[in-house]
Amino acid sequence: MSAEREHPQLSPIHLVPIVICLLASYLFTSLIVISRLSLPPPVITPVQEPPPTVPAEEALSQPAPYINSLMIIFIMFAAGVVIIYILAKYRRLLKFIIYFLIGLVTFSTTAFYTSLIAFVFTPWILELWLFFTAGAIFFVIYSIHKGYETLAMLSAVYVASSAGSITGSSLPFWTSIVLMVAVSLYDVYIVYRGYLKNLTKEDALTFPGLMVEFKGITVGLGDFFFYSILSSFALSSWGLISALMAGVGIILGFTLTIYLLRYRRILPGLPLSLIIGLSLALLGSIIF
Repeated sequence: MSAEREHPQLSPIHLVPIVICLLASYLFTSLIVISRLSLPPPVITPVQEPPPTVPAEEALSQPAPYINSLMIIFIMFAAGVVIIYILAKYRRLLKFIIYFLIGLVTFSTTAFYTSLIAFVFTPWILELWLFFTAGAIFFVIYSIHKGYETLAMLSAVYVASSAGSITGSSLPFWTSIVLMVAVSLYDVYIVYRGYLKNLTKEDALTFPGLMVEFKGITVGLGDFFFYSILSSFALSSWGLISALMAGVGIILGFTLTIYLLRYRRILPGLPLSLIIGLSLALLGSIIF
């Protein structure tokens, strides 16, 4: 996360993307929960872990959640290195690669949720799945390409929350908890020691769709993605109260991060939001 000005003024308008992301994540996850669809674990988490009913001290003493989390972090690191390499060698090509990947994610998630809506509510809507998916792809790519601030923000939030909700609903339980902590530490590393350390604002603008600028604050698409994962995980695993408490924690962490941007040009956007959000979600699961 970075600021356009040296000392950005915190405003409620800066919270709009986060609130929209959380609301969209709750909606998408609710569709999955209502449909009673059991999503298989992602292929990038192949190590079987203990079930959620196992006591935490026993489950977290086994290697499975840590191995799965490390595999996800490694894939993220490798993808980041590839993007930076393409940026250095083939800058013009990078935009088309990003558009293709975002379009592919938009197509897959829109088709998935259209199918769920058809299954749960109105079967006839399935006949229009191609119309909805094509419309979503056009809206997302057009908004990002044209650079309209609000539309580009909405497009990025749609991509992140739709994909994050599927991921948060399918990740193994203990892996999800470990991953929230691991990816927070990883975010600190890449911002202060890794490939984002010397990334300029001009470089960031080369990543259309991967970096979201709204009212002077630039947030990575990956930040929205993990906010969505946490809120979706909390809703599907612990229920609405925990999910709402996770959302409060995410907003609180995001607010504190923006405030701290008054003192630093760039900050990792995940640690405060994910740690506070996960802590409040756990607290909600215990109390309620």
